Amino acid sequence: MEDCFKPYAEAAVQMIRTAMREKGYSTNKELSAAYEAAYHDRISQSTITSMLQGQGHIGIATYVKIARLLDINIFSVWSDVFSSEKSCDNEAEPFERIFLESIFNSRHIFITDANNPVFDGYEGDYYTYFFQTISGRDNLLNGELRFVKNPSGHFKAFLSLHSGDHDESGNEIIKRYMGYLIYSVKTHVVSCLLLSAELGEICMIKFKQIPINSNKLACRMALAITASAGNPRLPTVHRFFFTRSQLSSDEQNKLKGQLLLNSSSIFISKRHLRDFIAQTTLPEAFRKRLNDALSQEGYVRVNEASLFDGSNPSKDEIDTLIQLRQLSEELRYNKISSKTDEYTFKFYHNSTPKNS
Repeated sequence: MEDCFKPYAEAAVQMIRTAMREKGYSTNKELSAAYEAAYHDRISQSTITSMLQGQGHIGIATYVKIARLLDINIFSVWSDVFSSEKSCDNEAEPFERIFLESIFNSRHIFITDANNPVFDGYEGDYYTYFFQTISGRDNLLNGELRFVKNPSGHFKAFLSLHSGDHDESGNEIIKRYMGYLIYSVKTHVVSCLLLSAELGEICMIKFKQIPINSNKLACRMALAITASAGNPRLPTVHRFFFTRSQLSSDEQNKLKGQLLLNSSSIFISKRHLRDFIAQTTLPEAFRKRLNDALSQEGYVRVNEASLFDGSNPSKDEIDTLIQLRQLSEELRYNKISSKTDEYTFKFYHNSTPKNS
């Protein structure tokens, strides 16, 4: 067993042995049979014996599978791996081995080598901006993102988000995540897989890889998949902007339009469009085209909740709603297009002078 992983394995084994006694598993054979019966998958008795005796090379996935059967939180003994920037000097870390072992061994499909040219200019610190998911909060959620080369040759990512909330002592609550950068050779998309053991959350940031030669990556618009804030926490998709330079409040307000889940069409009420044309200094050609747009077909906005009498709609009402939704102009998906990259990059360079 690698020295790097040994302390984590020993702590996990102690936790597993305790849980086995508490749940009445007296032999490894019983544990193996129970796992197969519960999950229709197999962990051999010899593998469990080797794991409990600290012998051989036992993948972390085995520890996690047994912990799942025993209903214990195996990550509690590895929490410092996920919440700090500490790395083992020569060996792969537990996080790498459990989540990314197959990716790291598929170099013809995925690139994780921090020294590969596809990651040129990525290393360093960024500021992050995206919409909050708590109703009534219009300001953007701010954070910091760091890409760091670790001793094992991969790009670690550290994300800190300023929630805007405070604990009982008045300290700001900051949500912290750790993960890795992965580039897909086939799709030319960079994925940043992030995890917070403290929050029990895994999220992902995805953006298009663009060759930048000898320059530093200045900014990028990405899509982020997270769990929403509040209760209940729900799966959520955002646009997520990260940049080398911190944006002022005015710049953040201007950025909001690009953080909407945009498409090539802009849906706006005629009232808002008339107000925009009347109150904003516009290029004349732009103004003319917007006035022409006012003569086009209008749209109706219907609040879904207003269609039902109570909080428990009938089957017929739900079926009718589903039929109505099929006529909606809502987006089926959202892409970060080349135009979005172009406009946000120009926004970055046209904003207040940067220090980097």
